[in-house]
Amino acid sequence: MTAKSIHIVLTLAVSASIVTTAALADEPQPSVQPPPVNKSPVVLTPSPSKPPLVAEPAADTPQYFLQAACANCQKGNDRIAAARIRDTVRLMRLELRQATDNGKLALERSIRELEMLAVNLEQGAATSLEQTRAAFARSQQALAYHYQQRAAELRLQQKFQQAGQNLQAAADSVAYGLNWVGQGARTKSRDVIVATRDFGDSLLRGTQANMQQLDAQTKALGQEIKRFGLRLVQPVDR
Repeated sequence: MTAKSIHIVLTLAVSASIVTTAALADEPQPSVQPPPVNKSPVVLTPSPSKPPLVAEPAADTPQYFLQAACANCQKGNDRIAAARIRDTVRLMRLELRQATDNGKLALERSIRELEMLAVNLEQGAATSLEQTRAAFARSQQALAYHYQQRAAELRLQQKFQQAGQNLQAAADSVAYGLNWVGQGARTKSRDVIVATRDFGDSLLRGTQANMQQLDAQTKALGQEIKRFGLRLVQPVDR
């Protein structure tokens, strides 16, 4: 092939390439679609909340009716709250039968205050929610003191399972009372409450009692009960 022929062939190839490119440019090109967007609402899974310090109180206990009275006061159901207070007083009077001398004094003072509060609620007298919650907290402190004193007495009688039950009840009352006055349990108080409940549970299950540990736990809880009482504003005793 001569140089002239090669030149002609190359010229024709370049021309064909240009025509093909122009033709492709004239054709509609498929558009590039963005990735689909998920328009469904984002559901945020809440982080697990801290477990409560103590469980809800068992039915037909003073703590149970105090909780119910407090809840009804918050809802403005004063007459129902008064009825639950009287249920509490009824059970506290039963506790008087087995209370120690010091425990009786605490319970009797609390009973007087609760009865006055019930009358005020029944008569529609002006009573702030803060006042009622403080009264309930003082009742829990009185119950805690009674149960703690009772546990110490049962320890001397070597009735360890009953002592464990009373230790748990005392710890629960401290926790409920702290919650009602908006103070919560400080770290040390929380540790004492949890340790007391755990130790009380071991006694209930029949674990052999360690006397030194029992005495130490009863004393530690007694100190927390006293500290809790000092944080409450005491009413005028009539």
